[in-house]
Amino acid sequence: MVEKYTETLVAFNGGSQFADKFCAVVACLNQDVASCGVRPLVAYATVFRQITVWGQWEARDEEFYRPISLRGNLEPAYNATYQQSRTNETVGVNFNMTVPVNNVVVFGLFVRSAAPISFTLSVGLLSMIVFIQGIA
Repeated sequence: MVEKYTETLVAFNGGSQFADKFCAVVACLNQDVASCGVRPLVAYATVFRQITVWGQWEARDEEFYRPISLRGNLEPAYNATYQQSRTNETVGVNFNMTVPVNNVVVFGLFVRSAAPISFTLSVGLLSMIVFIQGIA
């Protein structure tokens, strides 16, 4: 465990056996992604009044969308809403924290494609907007 941490926005778009996509806010020791995932020794310094992560993608039957969250006590974020809307052309997802929280380790979206990467390379780049409003 460590005495302080920083929040970092991370994103990943494919490149493995499956074309996974991931976008989240994670707690890290510093700006190096390799330092993420270590819980602090002291109380969490940042209180998030609101966290909203949303994305919109081309609709594909083989893709699976889910929210991901983890608090410092290794439980999920319970006071959050997840919405998914789908048309013939697009899929939109929205994950929103509904109450202030101070022990966020991970908060974001995960997209799993069941199609092999050779068939999904033409999928457009992952586009996400993350709005974070925090106070110390």
